[in-house]
Amino acid sequence: MSWKDIKIEKINMIEKLVAEFDITALELLGDVFVDDFIPYGGFKVRIYESQDKEAIRLTGFTNLKILDSTGHYEGAVGFSNTMEGALEETINYFIEKVNDRLAEKGALLTADDFKIVSYDEF
Repeated sequence: MSWKDIKIEKINMIEKLVAEFDITALELLGDVFVDDFIPYGGFKVRIYESQDKEAIRLTGFTNLKILDSTGHYEGAVGFSNTMEGALEETINYFIEKVNDRLAEKGALLTADDFKIVSYDEF
């Protein structure tokens, strides 16, 4: 029996961490921060696989979140049926969120525009 077939009463879903990637983004992040100080030069992406056999099964999450227009920090998320697709979509969405924040703010970013999530929270 596969872990994907496990069904337990009152448990909605089980996910499995299938990959973790360290992303170095000095070129991207070096261009968006005020001054020469770069508080974040990269981030992590974790890919989780879900039990759902009928939907997209792989989801990527970043541990570096970006301040949005509502004043909350939001991480990038990507979905795919392949690990590579989920990774690529997550990174592309992160870049999109950085560009959105730059446009919204109308100025270069500071460390306060980002929040790093603790290793055990994402």
